[in-house]
Amino acid sequence: MKPVLVFFLLTTFLLASCTAQQRARSYGGTLDINLPPSTKLVTATWKDTADLWYLHRPMRAGEVPEISIFQQESGGAILFGGEGKVVFHESK
Repeated sequence: MKPVLVFFLLTTFLLASCTAQQRARSYGGTLDINLPPSTKLVTATWKDTADLWYLHRPMRAGEVPEISIFQQESGGAILFGGEGKVVFHESK
């Protein structure tokens, strides 16, 4: 097989076997997370390379839904970009 075809097949296999969290963190891109209704995002963090943990609490009276962005800045990502973004959407 041609090297380009092999590279394409391997890349497709790797991306298909990753979770959306792994793709956003390792290869860049955006992951949208809809929080449960009437909750507010408190904080978010990555554990190891694949697990995204986020803390949310009940929405208090008078609070309005917001959108929060968890942005990765990576200086060492040369091949795929590697700067991922997780967007948390709150709702009433």
